[in-house]
Amino acid sequence: PEGAVSVAPDGECADVDTRPVHSTTTTVTFAAARLERGGRFLFVVSTHGAGEAPDNARRFVRTLLPRSLDLAGLEFALLALGDRGYADFCAFGRQFAQWLEYCGARASFPPIEVDRLDKAALNAWRGHLAALAGADDLPAGDDDFLPWKVV
Repeated sequence: PEGAVSVAPDGECADVDTRPVHSTTTTVTFAAARLERGGRFLFVVSTHGAGEAPDNARRFVRTLLPRSLDLAGLEFALLALGDRGYADFCAFGRQFAQWLEYCGARASFPPIEVDRLDKAALNAWRGHLAALAGADDLPAGDDDFLPWKVV
């Protein structure tokens, strides 16, 4: 499908849906249903301003986070992006991880918090993902971790 990629650790393929979820009522309802179906999810979330979700995720937060979903079948990994220059460093990432666990989801490993482009944190994320994929390591390159922006 459009927006999906195949990952092939040790010759085994798994489809990973990489389409961005736009925060409309329809997609929030779809997201809730998809999360409740369970499976393994990788979340990359950023904190904006005073510990808030970015603008494009606010409807998702207002609509979904007050609800209690049945996420007992969901396993997740979470990379929280932030900047220690702000008082509420990675606050939205922490809030989202707590909500997932409150709803019964299991973390594959503790959430990784990244201060800007902290290579140690990003390498820890890559190492955990490699372990989940059953690989010794994921390919590295000079441009692995380029500056990000919310789109």
